[in-house]
Amino acid sequence: MIQSQEPEFGRSEFGFCSWCQEPLDSGEKFVFEMELSSWETGTPGLPEHEAVFLINGEPLASCKKCRAAIIANHESLREEYENLHRWPRIGTFLVKSFLLVIAILFIVVFFEAVLRSL
Repeated sequence: MIQSQEPEFGRSEFGFCSWCQEPLDSGEKFVFEMELSSWETGTPGLPEHEAVFLINGEPLASCKKCRAAIIANHESLREEYENLHRWPRIGTFLVKSFLLVIAILFIVVFFEAVLRSL
């Protein structure tokens, strides 16, 4: 059986970006080592070196260009998600507010009727 020479996605050789397979510079290697170290030990790393890209729970090496593109895509997806789910939340709030007003009116009318009967 012939095996592919291409690495499985996310399983690139250390020193290369998991997405574009470009060589990582020393700063990018350091960032990946910080992410990998904090992932392996379970200790939180520096916020700017927090592993953003995980496949099967493992951090992936990424170059600056790919990291920036993925973060931008993540932010646009988050905005899309928030816009998509904003109206149902507003509708739920309005329905709950309406039901609360009805309940308060019912309580007021009930107590007025009780007080008048005394």
